[in-house]
Amino acid sequence: MLQIFRNAGRHWFGKAITTVLFGLLILSFGIWGVADWIARPSGNTVATVGERTISAQAARDAYLAQLQALQRQLRTPISPEQARALGLEQQVLGQLVGQAVLDTSADDLKLAVPDATIVDIVMREPQFRDSQGNFNRAAFDAALQNAGITEKAFVDEQRAVLPRRQIAESLTGDIAPTAPMQEAFHRFVAERREARQITLAPQAAGVVADADNATLEAWFNERKPMFRLQEFRSIAVLSIDPETLAKPEKVTREAAVARYEADKESRYGTPETRHVQQLVFQNADEAAAARQRLAEGADFTAIAAERKVAEADYDLGLVARDAVFDPAVAEAAFTLTEPGISAPVQGRFGTVIVRVVSITPPSVQSFGEVEQAVRLAIAIDDARAAVNALHDRIEDARAAATPLAEIATANGLPLQTISAVDSAGRDRAGKTIPDLPGGADLLKAAFASDVGADNAPLRRQTSTGAGYVWFDVTDVAPERDRTFAEARDEALKRWRDEAVADKLSATAGDIVARLDKGESLDDIVASFPAGTFAGPARTVTDIARNSQGGGLPPAAVQQIFATHKGKAGSAALPEGRVVFQVTEAATPPLAASSPQAAAVAQQLRTALADDLLAEYIGKRQTELRPTFNEQALRAAIGAGPSGGL
Repeated sequence: MLQIFRNAGRHWFGKAITTVLFGLLILSFGIWGVADWIARPSGNTVATVGERTISAQAARDAYLAQLQALQRQLRTPISPEQARALGLEQQVLGQLVGQAVLDTSADDLKLAVPDATIVDIVMREPQFRDSQGNFNRAAFDAALQNAGITEKAFVDEQRAVLPRRQIAESLTGDIAPTAPMQEAFHRFVAERREARQITLAPQAAGVVADADNATLEAWFNERKPMFRLQEFRSIAVLSIDPETLAKPEKVTREAAVARYEADKESRYGTPETRHVQQLVFQNADEAAAARQRLAEGADFTAIAAERKVAEADYDLGLVARDAVFDPAVAEAAFTLTEPGISAPVQGRFGTVIVRVVSITPPSVQSFGEVEQAVRLAIAIDDARAAVNALHDRIEDARAAATPLAEIATANGLPLQTISAVDSAGRDRAGKTIPDLPGGADLLKAAFASDVGADNAPLRRQTSTGAGYVWFDVTDVAPERDRTFAEARDEALKRWRDEAVADKLSATAGDIVARLDKGESLDDIVASFPAGTFAGPARTVTDIARNSQGGGLPPAAVQQIFATHKGKAGSAALPEGRVVFQVTEAATPPLAASSPQAAAVAQQLRTALADDLLAEYIGKRQTELRPTFNEQALRAAIGAGPSGGL
């Protein structure tokens, strides 16, 4: 299936299809002839494009970001072999090279982004604005923190991205797909199919005798890469942070009570909140007239409806006083002694009438309820200073070549021993190791180190403050092929699975042949012994190419769309095999003025723009003739040897 998508991506039509299926972005680049210019430059440089270089660190950061994004999207861990099969390292290198090509073109064109432009972009970004439409510095800082980047890094990135976008838009800004192109694309993505299907159960394969040792070993030798062991490393880890060093049991009751009294309103109390609504008027006369109507019994929401004010625009919800943006509105809302409607007040954006729907009084937790939390907060505050002092002591001991285990014992700290971990953080059983101090940063550093190496501590930011992680690589088990003896049990299981799949495929082929000769599916099912099929035959309707219609997996859906109406086919399932007969195929008409037509046109514009941009970058790459260091790339991403980029 991966090969199908690779082949499809070579043409505009296939590229449009994969755009719909995978949400390609115009600035997501692939590889453009990388193999033509393989070189072996020395140093820590993965590639050189013109006068620009791509560092090993940049390649590794981009690779890990892409890998993590893919794992989040698929909601499953991805092994290095799977990543290589997907061409992830090539995609990352292609993206970095594409960016470097565009950056070089921007330099040649003398494109630059002034500070004022970046400021304007930030100020206009919706996610950085508050409910009143004003720039919210706190939201901006929070977004940077969540993304794990500094303000300088953000600005530098914008300064690089904007010229790339200028070049891209100058090339692709006026693309208009033709009507026949839109019609063909619509037929492909909008077609719906109906099929009768039945699932062959695994037991339909009958008894599968175990292979003898000689047969199994020969089968294993033909498939050795399937059983290859990844590189594993043993690591000793020592980590400190304020929370792990905190000793709340040593905090006196007197100190805890004093802290509670100082913080009880702000930290352990809930402020008064009110359900507030507001109507804004252009002048005081309109507001006074509305207030008079309200006093005479008119409904607040009815007046809002008359003025065509949406509920989301007049209802502030349940808010504390300091959460109300307009001070005049806050004053009016929180001076009412009970729910009701205020007199008109002059707010920032006009004359405002405030309605308080309900009042929730403030509350404060008792000392007994929060005593442990107070003690912990004091202990963590004390531990923040202790972290730096302990860091210096540990570093002095490391400089004196003291083993990490002795350092841990001397300072009363736990030493975590990880007997085996791969570069993705999994143990030998394939399970993710939980609570790994330093996470990906530790793995990255450990797999770049070696046994006996002197490793610098990793600084990490926790919810309670800065912490440090020290580690020693104590053993390295390199990637290798397993022997038959080591892999025999797994090989036997896979051999059985393959034998069952072959038998089911043969049975499914016979059923397909009978269906194509005109027999009905129900008659065919009745001719088999009970237990052959997992449930009765059923009809699945409204099957789309990019969906799992009727619970069918993508492989089965793909086969259904590759089969003519009236014909039969089959596809493998995780458990068993599905046999189907296509009973209906239809495509709804595409009205030129419909939203669907607009969506199709936009999808095609994106695909064509992506293709045109790729052509431009490919041409510029031919002119710049970049050089690549395969060894540096594989070292950067922790990949083993392969057949080349």
